[in-house]
Amino acid sequence: MGTAKAQALRIGATYGLGSHTSTFAQGSRLRNRVKAGWTLISIAVIGGICLVVAWHQETAVQHYPPPTAQDVTHAGELVALGVAIGVILLVPPRRTPPWYWHYYEGGVATVSDRGRVTAVRLADVVSMSTTVVAGYDESFVAGSALTDHAGNTVSVSHRHDLADRAEQILLDRHLGPLIARFDAGQPVAIGCLTMGKRGITCRSRRPKGHWDVTWPEVSNVVTRLHGQRVTVTRHQGRKPGMVWAALDDEPNGFLAGYLLRHAARQAGVPFQADEPLPSYFPPADAPDARARRMA
Repeated sequence: MGTAKAQALRIGATYGLGSHTSTFAQGSRLRNRVKAGWTLISIAVIGGICLVVAWHQETAVQHYPPPTAQDVTHAGELVALGVAIGVILLVPPRRTPPWYWHYYEGGVATVSDRGRVTAVRLADVVSMSTTVVAGYDESFVAGSALTDHAGNTVSVSHRHDLADRAEQILLDRHLGPLIARFDAGQPVAIGCLTMGKRGITCRSRRPKGHWDVTWPEVSNVVTRLHGQRVTVTRHQGRKPGMVWAALDDEPNGFLAGYLLRHAARQAGVPFQADEPLPSYFPPADAPDARARRMA
């Protein structure tokens, strides 16, 4: 870790990221290669055992003719080939260093296993997209990707306060103009959603991702997973029921939840979020965004 610490300090000074706070290391991709090798060896050995048992069952119980020498040779060759390939996968060609995530007061940097450095300063962040992963029981937020003016993108853990600080910077920069455009009667598009005084329109490539609702048809609006899932319930119109939209991996998709709350309040429609949204423009010395959401 001493080498990683020195690397973090050097990168922080080079890219002007401020003081170093923490480092996270992820194992190299050779781990998957080793797993594949053991899996292939297991399949070859178990397959050979099952073949021997099947031959014994046919000859001793069902009285079929025993396998010929050519059959045994071919089966042995297949098992040996599987074991040989598995052994080759188990032997790494060289020792590959892990990936590093270095966190700083003013940004984040990653170092790949090939030594490529990608750094993003918080002051230069122009968008943040959130990744949602579908689990066995439910979906969850896996992480956020920060992109700067130069197009550099670094993925960070959603539990790290750096994602909250980047979100607050983008809120202070973009939400005010978006609300002003909405109040002026102009439609505002965020990802696949377009919100206006008339209602909400969705144009998504997902199944049943095209729908339009007017505010008089809406009975409530619900956002989940940090604003990445939007559910609209309409009590009247051509197709009463629920429609939904997914904003994960959309640049600045989290802004839709804030704008929907503003629009729903103006239309007199109930709005609900799975975690309370902080106020629009908190003071500069307020706690971080996550602390405000949990308050």
